[in-house]
Amino acid sequence: MKKHLIKFLVAALSFLSVFFLIKLNKKDKEDYFQGIRPPISSMDLPFDTYVFDADKGTTIERPNGTMIRIPANAFVDSSGNKVNGKVVLKVREFHQANDIFRAGISMSIDSSRTQFLESAGMIELRAFSNSAALELEEGKEAEISLASFRDAAGYQLYHMEKDKNWIVSDTFSILKNTRKQNMLDSLQLVLTHASKQDIIFDMVTNLEDVPYLKAFDGLKWKISKKDVDDELMNAMRVNWDEVSVKPLLLSKSKYRLVFRKTMSLRDTDLVKEYQVNAIPIKNRAEITKNEMNFLYQNYDSVKLLVDAETERVKMQADLVNSFKINKMGIWNYDKLMNLNDLVYREITFNFKKKIDSQVTKMNVYAIYLDNNSVIEYAYKDWKKIGFLKNRKMQLNLIIPGGKLIKIDEDKILDALGNKATNLIFDIE
Repeated sequence: MKKHLIKFLVAALSFLSVFFLIKLNKKDKEDYFQGIRPPISSMDLPFDTYVFDADKGTTIERPNGTMIRIPANAFVDSSGNKVNGKVVLKVREFHQANDIFRAGISMSIDSSRTQFLESAGMIELRAFSNSAALELEEGKEAEISLASFRDAAGYQLYHMEKDKNWIVSDTFSILKNTRKQNMLDSLQLVLTHASKQDIIFDMVTNLEDVPYLKAFDGLKWKISKKDVDDELMNAMRVNWDEVSVKPLLLSKSKYRLVFRKTMSLRDTDLVKEYQVNAIPIKNRAEITKNEMNFLYQNYDSVKLLVDAETERVKMQADLVNSFKINKMGIWNYDKLMNLNDLVYREITFNFKKKIDSQVTKMNVYAIYLDNNSVIEYAYKDWKKIGFLKNRKMQLNLIIPGGKLIKIDEDKILDALGNKATNLIFDIE
């Protein structure tokens, strides 16, 4: 009986050992999540929402210069049925490492965590009909021109397959954002047009030198705003040697003013000439002060609008990376991070205030600002945190209660400068 009891106890202990080993291994695997999971849900990067008709498709121009073109009849539901009616498209972009962190997007290629990506730009697109997720129909593609604020030469286009692992998908083209310059040029034309007005001026001259102009003494001359251009504005700044007035045969009111100036260039003389049509005005028939105030108010209001729009357009990227997608989800142009550039150090946090002891087991996020990447480190890996010398980075720690603690780059540089193997960071 004793032997059977001993055998039973040995078997039970063996079972419990295997059970706890499995639990430990499972816990070890659960230290990291491969996919999309925001560390703090309230800080998650929000989506922008666009609604359009599925049978018409849409073209979306985003403030930063990103363009999205969805063809007509592009979507199917989870059963493969064609979708009609309204489609809700949700879009967000990630151009900074902290954007990637906020959304909780894994930058490890897969769960092996042997390779990590650094991004030159990322976009996420999700489509819905009546809250049901949609996909692009086989054979249909959406065109993306993603604003580029980093040099993407040498990068590849990746797709986060099933919102889990990154796979190389296709190539992309780096293009100049011609729309930006075209819009800026158009805005300048609007402003130029808005600022145009009739010009009224005196011909200031010494009548003793040009007695033939005495007949026009006391007259003012008006140039219609349609004739106002850069050439005229430059001519108004020149001290002309002579001016002649010629009537226009086909006009009752307009005269041709001809301005000349002789310039000596070494042994030759060059005569510069400018001509413009003008209307003589007498007896103070020029624009009144109130009329001028009205014109300036109108000009100022237009200028404010144009200036605001110009500043908005200037915020657009000078370059866009253009590619096509055949699936919803996250698309990213990346390259592999060179892990040999990392210097590995152990870290310790010294909390000045009493805090839950479990904080020492929270995950730390290394935010590589210059490299536009994020690497998560579980507590068990705090002895080997990767730091980049001479590159901007920060450490993010989320303590119980969902509070975010940031260790900025200055503190990191100071700690690295001490050349200690264990970097200690004081937390107020």
